[in-house]
This record gives sequence, C-alpha cells and structure tokens, in this order.
Amino acid sequence: MTGSLTLRDHPADMVQLACEKCGRAGQYRKENLVEQFSAGIALPDLRHEIANCERRAKLGDACRVHYVALTL
Repeated sequence: MTGSLTLRDHPADMVQLACEKCGRAGQYRKENLVEQFSAGIALPDLRHEIANCERRAKLGDACRVHYVALTL
C-alpha cells in the first residue's frame, strides 16, 4: 500500500491492536515486528498480517482490526 504510514512511523514501542467485531486484542514489541516484517511495511498491511483474519477481503463483513494508539 503506498502513501500509508509505515511501522517506523508508529509512535509507541509497543504496537497494540484490537478488534471490536471479534474481541481479539494483542500487543507486540515494535522492535520484534521490525525484525519480522521490516520497518518499511505499511501499517494497513501489517495489521492484516498480524490479525490473519478471514474477513480481510469481505466487503460486507470486513475485519475491523485497528491500532489502539492511532485511534482518535
């Protein structure tokens, strides 16, 4: 995905994800994610890689995983 924030842009050392739809939540050390995926991975791509949700491509019932620290 182009034009998106990348993992290096994430403001916290811990990357927290949550999904109200399925109730899943988790947190990951940013440095470990950089080692696994690279600092240049786009945040929208990373959240779907981590969530590995079957709803990712469903238009009417899409995955709602989001970054907790980036939610306004």
